[in-house]
Amino acid sequence: LNASTAGRNWQQSLTAHLETIKLSSQEEIRAFHEANPDALRDGYSSSKELLIVWTQQVAIPLAQERRIRINCIAPCPVDTAFMEETGKVLGQAFIDNYPYPLLGRMPTAEEMAWSLLMLSSPLNAAVTGATLFSDQGYAGGLLTGALQPAAYTPPK
Repeated sequence: LNASTAGRNWQQSLTAHLETIKLSSQEEIRAFHEANPDALRDGYSSSKELLIVWTQQVAIPLAQERRIRINCIAPCPVDTAFMEETGKVLGQAFIDNYPYPLLGRMPTAEEMAWSLLMLSSPLNAAVTGATLFSDQGYAGGLLTGALQPAAYTPPK
């Protein structure tokens, strides 16, 4: 599965995410978010957080009942056509100012595929329910204070 570095703060909204996971229809999910608009926030971050929490939750029954492993990656922005379009919306300053701490560039889609292959490999047979932050150290840097969040204001 493909989450995002934007999901790094999933623990801060864990209660809302666990409530959302319990819902079984689009109507229930819509009603939940209409009643709890703060849970949705910007939409993107909360959806990526939810994917990380869901991965952790579903990994248990999949492993116990079917012996299936499930994991996800959480990349930083990746050099794809999506980011080209995102740059047009958010502005080149966002792209230029994003901290790529180790490589000094956006990773490639191929590099993300290697992360997924590694998690899926039989060499990782004991790993399930994990999130690999394939983000050049960005989430870890933010969470530990080694990096400061970029000062970015979206265009109006």
